Amino acid sequence: MKVRAVAVKVRTVGVVLTVVAAVVVVVAAAVDGPRRPPLELPAASAFPAGPCREVADPVLSLGRFTYENTGAERLPARAYPFLRQRAEQLAAVRDKVNVPGGTPPGSTSPGSTSPGSASPGSASPGSAVTGGAVTGGGTPTATPSADPAQQALSPRIDPVLTAIGFLRLRPGRAYDPALLRDLEDARSALQRACVSRRD
Repeated sequence: MKVRAVAVKVRTVGVVLTVVAAVVVVVAAAVDGPRRPPLELPAASAFPAGPCREVADPVLSLGRFTYENTGAERLPARAYPFLRQRAEQLAAVRDKVNVPGGTPPGSTSPGSTSPGSASPGSASPGSAVTGGAVTGGGTPTATPSADPAQQALSPRIDPVLTAIGFLRLRPGRAYDPALLRDLEDARSALQRACVSRRD
């Protein structure tokens, strides 16, 4: 009788432990939430040469940033200098593709002449001043415009800058996870615009 009673107790303890283990697994799954698929980003080399290659670093680093911070109640303090730096990188590319000829404001191309540097009548018929908008016969010519494919990036960069701006305006408790989703949507659209076309 004693042996049978001990066996019953052992079985009871085994059932209890099994139930407890199952409860622990369920609770752990509820806390962790569903497993996300691994982050998949293209290589920087997948971005065509030119402005797309120039945005590769900020676009890919922002992709890792949004993946790592998805689900967070607030962003860490170090996130805001990071966002500012990425915004500056993207803004520099946008400004460059928006300028005719791809030359940033304030810069001059080799051989160009600044306003007032040439005296009246210095450009005689048949002369040529490269980059100075004066060619043979003294007829001004317009600087070639930027590649339309490059200029098409600007509408894709602007939403990323806007999303970054809103995130930077809502630090700490003011943070809203929806702002991070907006950033990822804009970032991925810019990524697709570059990686989906090959020069």
